Amino acid sequence: MRIINLTSGFRLKRSQAENRIDQCISCWVDKGSTIRDLTLAERVNARSEQARLIEPLALAECHGLKVINLPHLYEERQLARDANLFAINCENAA
Repeated sequence: MRIINLTSGFRLKRSQAENRIDQCISCWVDKGSTIRDLTLAERVNARSEQARLIEPLALAECHGLKVINLPHLYEERQLARDANLFAINCENAA
């Protein structure tokens, strides 16, 4: 089945039409049968939206994610590291 481009009047294969839509060059007018070319402003907006959807969200934008600051965790790790170094030094001294 061929897809009609209403802007140019050309007929395209479905895969070609889908590629044009993925590249933000065209959009569906009647899903599955016709497409039209996007204007320059529409292309810019479509590409911006596409990029926004692809980019990973910052931690602050992840809904439902609670970030807890645990400064004591660093201190505990530092103490464990120091204890390990002390034990190694005691074994070497003996």
